[in-house]
Amino acid sequence: MIALDKVAFRYAGHPVFTDLSLEVHSGEMFGILGPNGSGKTTLLKLLRAVIRPEAGEIRVEGAPLARLRRREVAQKIAVVPQAAAPGYPFPVDEFVAMGRYPWKPGWFGLPASGSEVEKALQVTDTSHLAAQRVNTLSGGELQRVLLARALVQDASILLLDEASSHLDLDHRLAFAHLLKALNRERGVTIVQVSHDLDLAAALCDRVLVLDRQGRIAALGTPAEVYTEEMFHTVFGAEVRIDPHPDTGAPRVCPHFF
Repeated sequence: MIALDKVAFRYAGHPVFTDLSLEVHSGEMFGILGPNGSGKTTLLKLLRAVIRPEAGEIRVEGAPLARLRRREVAQKIAVVPQAAAPGYPFPVDEFVAMGRYPWKPGWFGLPASGSEVEKALQVTDTSHLAAQRVNTLSGGELQRVLLARALVQDASILLLDEASSHLDLDHRLAFAHLLKALNRERGVTIVQVSHDLDLAAALCDRVLVLDRQGRIAALGTPAEVYTEEMFHTVFGAEVRIDPHPDTGAPRVCPHFF
């Protein structure tokens, strides 16, 4: 589905990745973890072709990402960024409808409503916000609206960058259930950057851990990756790992004292 082969990238002469190779399998939930500055958001930008590697190659569904047109990329990959209100005060339903742009023959005459938009608003619990301006939303409301826009894009790959960070507990759990349903029922491949270690362990089939030099510190199932030694080495944190009583997924318990 997604393959990186010896990818290198640097910002202002500072290397972020020097020789990054990995694969994300079709239909899996894939988590990206790591300390601040390890390159997690940069990796998502590379995967969505916002920036290009200086060496190596990224392939999506077998096609070199660098050779795809912007519309073709958008038809394959949808993105839920960290919440940031757009500069123009679009009504929520029009803002969500913009997710259909990659599938339209032109860029004008896009309806602000329709079955796709209405369904996306419903499943993200934002139907009551349809007529509200996006610049008036709370952080949590905007995050759910951004997810709704990604859903109507109908892409086979969904990239999320700390997408639940602004959500309160009930919407965070609902968000997690929605991602699981998209993955299991629709076969959407989901790649998410997260600092919520326990939620990532519960949701993801595999997780990638980047160290502060942008190298792969660990890659595998949460049960394989979540070790006390890994968290000490990569995050500099003393933790205890035990199984969650309900899910059995590894749970991270910091040593506070």
